Amino acid sequence: MRIKIILVEDDDNIRELLEMNLKQAGFSVQSYFSAEKLLSTLVQKEAHAYLLDIHLPGINGIELAKKIHEKYPKAAILFLTAMQKDTYLPQALQTGAIDYIEKPFDIDLLIAKLKNLIQVLYALPTTSFQIGNIKIYLDTGMLVKGKEKIKLSMREKNILQALLKNPGQIVSRKDLMISAASEQEKISSRYLDNIIANLRQYFNDKENKLIVTYPKEGYAFEGKIKEIK
Repeated sequence: MRIKIILVEDDDNIRELLEMNLKQAGFSVQSYFSAEKLLSTLVQKEAHAYLLDIHLPGINGIELAKKIHEKYPKAAILFLTAMQKDTYLPQALQTGAIDYIEKPFDIDLLIAKLKNLIQVLYALPTTSFQIGNIKIYLDTGMLVKGKEKIKLSMREKNILQALLKNPGQIVSRKDLMISAASEQEKISSRYLDNIIANLRQYFNDKENKLIVTYPKEGYAFEGKIKEIK
């Protein structure tokens, strides 16, 4: 499952920088420059977490958080503030927000807070695994094979995740194609074969055939998988 974040920040530079870094970290991100812009589509915009600037023009972040919680009582909210001693923080946290972070912030700290927050609230499955000498970090799409680091494409990561969720079981071609498709574009059967061929380069060798083909059925991952805590 891809984690969805909604970001509301009126500073264009901060919003664009945050959106870029969050997407690079594997999140799905939708960003808005005002509370009013988000509220106009809030019914269709539920997310795992909301990043809200406290001092938004018009409807501020505190009032926005209240409106989000009216619609989604369990929404995870994290505030952004430019002030070390922001007098609005106690009021902001009383809205049910989980945490806050100060500007200028360390992007790695923000991402870590988001991941911890979502992991606790949603009890998400493990996304880090080890298979032999290969470590897999699905949240960042990174493989570490000995001293080699390999960045997976989004579709490679999604297909690998679908296989790892069902170790030793056949995952149909149709289900894998759905896993790899985006909202804008579906993939062909031939494209799926190409992605599987790429993944085999990382996992299959002369001694180990971890990704196995079942003709006319699909594929299975048949290696011994260990979760990394």
